[in-house]
Amino acid sequence: METKEVKENKKEELEEQKILIENFPIYFKKIKLILNEWVDITEEEKTMISLWVLGTYLHKQFSSY
Repeated sequence: METKEVKENKKEELEEQKILIENFPIYFKKIKLILNEWVDITEEEKTMISLWVLGTYLHKQFSSY
């Protein structure tokens, strides 16, 4: 049986994930811009790293990650 605190934490987590999903393109672009400034890698690698970073926040929504 879940406590009130656990239910509240799950609710907050789902709300955060919802915001991330709605703003995914914005966050994706921002991460790539940061990578452009700090690392010397290919565009493809920047894309993969950006997707990986965002995926770490959404991993609970996938059956495997």
